[in-house]
Amino acid sequence: MDTAGFDSLLIIGSNNFLAPYIERHFVEAGIVEAKRVIYDVIPDDFSGNILVVACDVNKMNINTLRGVVRAIGFSNTSFYDVTEGENFNEETPLRDCEMYGMEIRFETFFRNVPRTIIRLPELVIGTGMNNMAMDMVRQIYRGTYMHIDGAEGLCSAVHATSVAEVAALCALKDVTGTFIFTDGINHSVKDIAEALAHRLDDRKIFSISDKKARFLRFFGNLLGIGGWSGKMYDFKHRKLTFSPTILLSKLDYQPVSVTEYLLNHVYDENSL
Repeated sequence: MDTAGFDSLLIIGSNNFLAPYIERHFVEAGIVEAKRVIYDVIPDDFSGNILVVACDVNKMNINTLRGVVRAIGFSNTSFYDVTEGENFNEETPLRDCEMYGMEIRFETFFRNVPRTIIRLPELVIGTGMNNMAMDMVRQIYRGTYMHIDGAEGLCSAVHATSVAEVAALCALKDVTGTFIFTDGINHSVKDIAEALAHRLDDRKIFSISDKKARFLRFFGNLLGIGGWSGKMYDFKHRKLTFSPTILLSKLDYQPVSVTEYLLNHVYDENSL
């Protein structure tokens, strides 16, 4: 397989849950050797050509470009200035915020090498995730997460295995630019919750009326019960999705459906 001019992989963000997915895919696919994977800091005695994958551009802390020939950074769709709607793409207006400034820093730092920024949705699913999906898991496990009758919220999601595969494809196919990446499905929030519940030994999620859910928001916010909070109430009602069409067309790639993965993947001691 053509490695697009690099023989080593530097993963920035050793504590990020995406890191093991990226390392495993690059090694198992034969793109780099395990001994050529390094984390966070380029050794003083390093020699070779490096592909940098920054798990989170907001936590990038690299002080040298020695050996770097390609850079990929993961960001998120929160920069888009939208709160409701479906299939937003890369032309959607952006919010001016501090976090977006980190994308600019990434672009500036790696300005002399080909680079890609991949904006991921709010729900990136995988072992060790630390986002809204993990909040849902905790609430489902504790029994505080409930469906709301009539709530028709839609959301975008992607599995970490697909994120790792797309990072490799962008490098190998020399795709540069800033793109949105999801699994391409406008998931119902209810379907995502049920798929997560399946991973928790088929935990039962009960349903309540919208009137009761609105009443419980007060206690959820006051007592810190996430499953009853106003934030979760809004999430269950909100329709906000993003389209990966542009990136997928460049890669000729189809990511796995998050719900299908959660419902059907056979986990073992080696699974992520």
